[in-house]
Amino acid sequence: MNSMSYLFWISLGLIAFTYLIYPLFVFLFASFFPPRKIAEPNDYPEITMVVAAFNEEAVLEEKIKNSLAIDYPADKINFLFGSDGSTDRTNEILASAPARIESRLFPKREGKIRVLNKLLPEIRDELVVFSDANTMYHPKAIKLLVPHFTDQEVGGVCGNLNLVNPSRAPGGTGEGIYWRYENMLKARRRVRSAL
Repeated sequence: MNSMSYLFWISLGLIAFTYLIYPLFVFLFASFFPPRKIAEPNDYPEITMVVAAFNEEAVLEEKIKNSLAIDYPADKINFLFGSDGSTDRTNEILASAPARIESRLFPKREGKIRVLNKLLPEIRDELVVFSDANTMYHPKAIKLLVPHFTDQEVGGVCGNLNLVNPSRAPGGTGEGIYWRYENMLKARRRVRSAL
């Protein structure tokens, strides 16, 4: 076999591992770890939702309304938005947002990770919720995520993402299939992961 054949079979093997073998292992190992019981917290911890935004004027007002509608004690949840050198109305919308929405307007675009790295040192709350500007939360989502942290072995929790594709664009359909696959795997890994 020549080097192109090796490359083909290695590539095919990696795809098979990702979409067939790995999920099989996840399902197999998850069956050895029954779901843990999650205790309701005696008192809800203080949390901050952090949002990095670049040119998000199309969704930002909806995101702010959605954030303020989250069913969580108002004195225990904070919101910190960072504008990554936005050139549309993002900064204007953030500047006129209700007082509960704190924002930092960075003049130069540096990327999402750098914005988050600038925002995180300001946070003094126990838990941080990372969110995109175009991600809307079910009102009870945070209350459902927080109890997992009563287990000291839990370091991170992820919710269930439901993609909305109102235009029925083909790319959105493909992305939806991928996320259904991801959600299926996450549901099996919700216990202490062995992988």
